Amino acid sequence: MSGLGGAGEVRIAAGGELTVVGGNATFNGALAGAGAFAVRDGAEQTLAGTGTFSGAITVSNATLLVESAATAADSAIVVQAGGRIGGRGTLGGTLAIEDGGGIVAGATPGALTVNGAVTLGAAGTVTLPPDFAGGRLTLLDATSVIAPDGVAGWQVEPAQSSTAVVFRASETAFSVSVFQQGTVFTIQ
Repeated sequence: MSGLGGAGEVRIAAGGELTVVGGNATFNGALAGAGAFAVRDGAEQTLAGTGTFSGAITVSNATLLVESAATAADSAIVVQAGGRIGGRGTLGGTLAIEDGGGIVAGATPGALTVNGAVTLGAAGTVTLPPDFAGGRLTLLDATSVIAPDGVAGWQVEPAQSSTAVVFRASETAFSVSVFQQGTVFTIQ
């Protein structure tokens, strides 16, 4: 399917799979069931309705934006290399961002909330909002956030010239700070 749009309820039965490939759509309805939901190959899928979905969610070379409360009740969400997740909504379950995955920071303040554990890969990308002038952005709020191999391999896009970029994975949040670098004088 090239994009999941509209409203109503979409139920993915256990053992079933719904795959969104290459399209750009917003779904305002309820996602339900215990099957598998995949967003792949250039798709940009927004979930803007509430739901009780408890199946696996995979994002690969695509973007999944979550803009509602309780989009997934108890899912295992995996963002693979080339995949991005973002929004200001709420996910239940666990979120793993593998090496090469990333986060889309929202244009308006607000972080994606995960009512479960978040595991960050050692390398990833944060897509900054358009016209971002610098400062601190909280990207994820969660029950717990761990980065077993650190976050030294994370970067921002678009690349920011003459800036310092600092990522921070705390116990319950993941954030990025972007500051303009100044000139350092040494007086002897």
